[in-house]
Amino acid sequence: MAALDRAEQLANPARAYEGGYLIRTLRLAVVGMVALLVLVGTSMAVAAPDDEATLDPMRSSMFTLRTSEVVSIDALEWSVGHGYGEALGREFVFLVEATDPRLSGTLRQVYDIRAFPIDEAEDIHATVWSGAMRIDNEDGGRVGTVDGYHDGAFGQEWNRLIGEGAYAGLMAVFRYNEETDTSDGVIIPGAPPAYPDPVPATEPPTE
Repeated sequence: MAALDRAEQLANPARAYEGGYLIRTLRLAVVGMVALLVLVGTSMAVAAPDDEATLDPMRSSMFTLRTSEVVSIDALEWSVGHGYGEALGREFVFLVEATDPRLSGTLRQVYDIRAFPIDEAEDIHATVWSGAMRIDNEDGGRVGTVDGYHDGAFGQEWNRLIGEGAYAGLMAVFRYNEETDTSDGVIIPGAPPAYPDPVPATEPPTE
């Protein structure tokens, strides 16, 4: 698409990450106009349990995650693909706090973004991204994936992290809530079931 040939990075990281961590401001210039705003972030914290020492370290729990400090954010660098604009290998590092302290620590994420035009006249794009993420603290770490989308008005993001060190055998699954600017999810001692085999094609009805 010819308009994306003139795509350029207009993001302002200092402004974009004032309150959260992943969906933050992401702009794509199309024919000299701002074409894209993507918000990715984290959560509001809730007080940790009063007596953590008495809790089972392999317990299941629900949690809320928020960013407490921005350490570093790469600038967006757009390039043009076949019918889309993309920014590859963007990295950021945040300090995060969770209502379950097993999820608190240093969060590092590297992700790739693609933006596809929905309405070029109105500068509206469908944006999708895939990334690798980990959260580390003094007891161990969690490593996994992040996937998300934004349609210009609303976005979602999903994360699945596997535990390492003291957190081996635990999985964290959580989702970003754009309305509250929080990430909320669960820690479980194990893993979700494997995906079943692909669903076969449905035979068309016969008359």
